[in-house]
Amino acid sequence: MKIRHWAAGAALGLAGLTLAGCATDYSSVTVMAEPTPVSGVTYAWKALPMQTPQEANPAIDNDIFRQRVQAAVDSALTAKGYRRVADAGSADLVVAYRVGIQQKSKTEVTTMPSSSMYMGGMGMHGRYGYGGGWGWGMYGAPETSVRQIDYTEGGLLFDIMDAKTGKLEWRALYKNRVDAKSASQESLNAAATKTLTALPPARAL
Repeated sequence: MKIRHWAAGAALGLAGLTLAGCATDYSSVTVMAEPTPVSGVTYAWKALPMQTPQEANPAIDNDIFRQRVQAAVDSALTAKGYRRVADAGSADLVVAYRVGIQQKSKTEVTTMPSSSMYMGGMGMHGRYGYGGGWGWGMYGAPETSVRQIDYTEGGLLFDIMDAKTGKLEWRALYKNRVDAKSASQESLNAAATKTLTALPPARAL
């Protein structure tokens, strides 16, 4: 069996959290905590301090990116019936997020048949003639390609908490690959909408 090896280094010029950059959809959303039904309509934002090196990348640790993420989440929450208020003391809920990026790699193995290959045996013409047993034919075995793909993965962790008690009401984690075209407001809106798909609509206290 012939094997080719090559490295596909996806050296991505990162500009932000990926949300829709690739033709293949690599995104996923995991609802990590929904201990109680979310009760409340109004919410206010809460800033969280950075805790990991993945959060400190300049591509995402800047005011422009944070404003776009918050605008995207505001839009998604509004569509669910939630309403943002300026006074945190009067809000039913507090919302917060963390975002981080990290380098990852994976190995992909693809086996392709030869375009001119004939299998011997079962009445098929091959190296051994008609019905003469099994063989790869005159062109040999299929070729297997092995490639290593290096990429950057981004994650958005979104929390909803009770404003009075601080108790976690709902949490979801969005993950996707990142590229240099993914920091647009449109892409961030799509990611926020997908992240909050499973969030129940607003319910008055």
